[in-house]
Order: sequence, then structure tokens, then C-alpha cells
Amino acid sequence: MLESDIEAYLVNRCKKLGVHRDKFSSPQKRNVPDDILTFRGSVIFLELKATGKRPSEAQQRDHWRRIEAGACVLWTDSVEGVDIVLYSMLAQRPVPYMARMDAGGVPYKVDDGSRRVRKGRVNFGD
Repeated sequence: MLESDIEAYLVNRCKKLGVHRDKFSSPQKRNVPDDILTFRGSVIFLELKATGKRPSEAQQRDHWRRIEAGACVLWTDSVEGVDIVLYSMLAQRPVPYMARMDAGGVPYKVDDGSRRVRKGRVNFGD
């Protein structure tokens, strides 16, 4: 699935669920996450990728800087991953993300439809 299709799905779901979404871009800095999601005090930076793609090394470095500063930064390459993030916000549960990188150097990826986070095997209990 193309990144633009996943983004259109995110925009639609945010409107329906009442989650505030801002497209994030910085004219002075590249590699920032695509979106900022806000709902009832929770703020998540979300990077969207086409199915099978992953963040570049420069994007990963930026994401880790934000994580180390206390932000929640996630990425997904599926509409199922978008749903996991949004429903976690609605349930006011912390969105799980990895504290360490996996062997491929990519942390915090929301898995497709499994309701878990890769390597962390965090389950939402439903």
C-alpha cells in the first residue's frame, strides 16, 4: 500500500475518532516524523511508510533524539498499525514502543494487525 493511501486512512480515522492531527514539517530540519497526533493530553509523533518500507537512518536518528527527550515516536507501514495507535489513544493506554533497537536498527514499529509491537511483544489484552 502506498504511503499516501495510509495517510488518507489516518486523516479519515482521526476525523471520525476526534483525534487532532497535524501534518508535521520543518523547513530547517529534514527527517522529522510525518504527523503529530493529540488526544486528551497524549501526544504521539507518527511516521508513515509505504508497505514494506522503513524509516531511513537519518529519520531513525531524529526519532531516537525525540524518544530520548521523552516523546513517543512510532512508525507504521499499514492501516492496521494506524488503528493500533489511534485506539491506544482513545483507550488512554500508553502506546507501547521499543526502548531498544532490534537487529535491523529499527525500534518502535507497530506490527501489522497483530496488536503487538515488534520484539516487545506488548499485547493490548483484547
